[in-house]
Amino acid sequence: MKLLILIATFIALEVPAFSQAAIKLTNRQFPDGGGSSKELDPDRRESTETFYDTSGAVTYKIRCKLDEHLQPVSGIYYNKAGKVFQKSAYKLDGQNRIVQEVVYDPKDRLVYTKTFEYGMRTRMIMGKQTTTSFLEKVYTYDARGQLKKVEQAGKGKKPR
Repeated sequence: MKLLILIATFIALEVPAFSQAAIKLTNRQFPDGGGSSKELDPDRRESTETFYDTSGAVTYKIRCKLDEHLQPVSGIYYNKAGKVFQKSAYKLDGQNRIVQEVVYDPKDRLVYTKTFEYGMRTRMIMGKQTTTSFLEKVYTYDARGQLKKVEQAGKGKKPR
């Protein structure tokens, strides 16, 4: 009789854990020695990624609202003191890749827009950043996804 009670108690404790999605934690180490820690909460459709320098000190944090596929639709960037320094809105393509990022300052004023193009292997091949004064930077990447070239054009000029 005692054994049956223990099994029933064990099952009762396990069931609630399956009714909620688990929070996922991902830690990354970057080649420069810094890193990040990302917490994703699928129930709330939110993620928070905290970035660290080589000594482990926080450099900045991004809080994102996520869509039904758990991809970012907006992000708020906080500096190491916890103050907002940037807000972003993201547009995704059919493969859940960011194809546009519209960047605002803390007072919701437009700062610049970034657009991204991807190659056949889903690696980014080109990115453009256009400011409100129409200055444009074009970033070109090689087949391995490594930055190959950065070109800047002034107002009214197009990069080559």
